[in-house]
Amino acid sequence: MSTIRTATGRRIFYDESGIGPPVLLIPGQGGYRRGCLTQLADALAPRFRVVAMDNRDAGESEPETDYYGFGDMAGDAAALLDALGIDRAHVLGHSLGASIAAQLVLDHPARVDRLVLVGAAVGGEPAHRAGDPLPPPAAWWIDDPVERMRRWLPDILGPDYRARMDEADAATIVEPERGSRSTWAGMMRQEATKEGSDQLLRRLAEVRAPTLVLHGGADVPEEAQALAARIPGAHLVVLPGVGHLPWVERPDAANGAILSFLTEAGAPVPAG
Repeated sequence: MSTIRTATGRRIFYDESGIGPPVLLIPGQGGYRRGCLTQLADALAPRFRVVAMDNRDAGESEPETDYYGFGDMAGDAAALLDALGIDRAHVLGHSLGASIAAQLVLDHPARVDRLVLVGAAVGGEPAHRAGDPLPPPAAWWIDDPVERMRRWLPDILGPDYRARMDEADAATIVEPERGSRSTWAGMMRQEATKEGSDQLLRRLAEVRAPTLVLHGGADVPEEAQALAARIPGAHLVVLPGVGHLPWVERPDAANGAILSFLTEAGAPVPAG
């Protein structure tokens, strides 16, 4: 377990693996750097220096007390790069992490080489807003992170993977979540950051980093299409039948597209 402290005293947990050009992995809402994201880190590590972080209010991070926005979370990512002596990195964000990654390239364009947005959903009304009373936990929420992820699986996995998944496959996804300390209040504080989605969408035309938008065909692909259309020159890869975890459900296609994009080839191999 590695940590750094920002100038404001916030502790950021991260893991490193591999040697090569740096790639920063930013998890989604309530995501844990040591959860199933490690499968993607393992795929990238033979060719890259992979840095996977926990966002504030998620993973092993201490609970926050105040609300925050995309800019604050992007600032955490920039602070981690600073602490590790990384001037410029590829950045991959998943789900909510895609919004954070996009904010990072807008706020700190010189720090981002190539941008990869996986399962991104930017826009829409947040289910909780800063300052509102904390809503009661949703039906899917339980404190045990392993069982919580197990409850999520039917909603986040595509039909193709669900049809062939066995208990061993499920355990590979859910068991690594055991170290997560995410809370319901933390999930809602992260949910409230989505109030900044409209402003983020309006600024996407400013993105100059080469960008890959990778999405599952069973995961509201219209959102990915709209997102890619706003980013100049963005590559869009949609994997048919895939849900919210492309690198888990179709690792050859998803990882192949990401690796191709991040290497000298420049553009992703079509992965239909």
